[in-house]
Amino acid sequence: MANNEFHNIDQFIEGFTKSKHFEGESYDGIINGIEFLYKGNYYRITKDPIGNEEELKRYFNNYKGEAKIKFMVFPKDTYPLANLIPISSYLGLYENVDDLINLGKIDGKTLKEILISEETEITGLE
Repeated sequence: MANNEFHNIDQFIEGFTKSKHFEGESYDGIINGIEFLYKGNYYRITKDPIGNEEELKRYFNNYKGEAKIKFMVFPKDTYPLANLIPISSYLGLYENVDDLINLGKIDGKTLKEILISEETEITGLE
């Protein structure tokens, strides 16, 4: 895995399921979002509300769960803010981290496999 923050999928799950820390706290293993480069594309996973959750639910066939986790892709030559990318760039909505890592996929590989792959470069954690 090409990062220094977590060393296995269990550490990612633990960090992603903790609550947000308060402003002024130093990094303590809590992950609110992650950006990574995989096979030439940048991806972002975030728990932050973006403001378009209802539109995203409709886009994903009237998704019935809470849109707590958003998974998106954006071209390598652009690096927009999440709220500015088109709905078609979203790859999935998930209620929890288990659904994210097991159901979220890129080219048929689960995010569980991708996040710990040597091919994956973690470019940002928040």
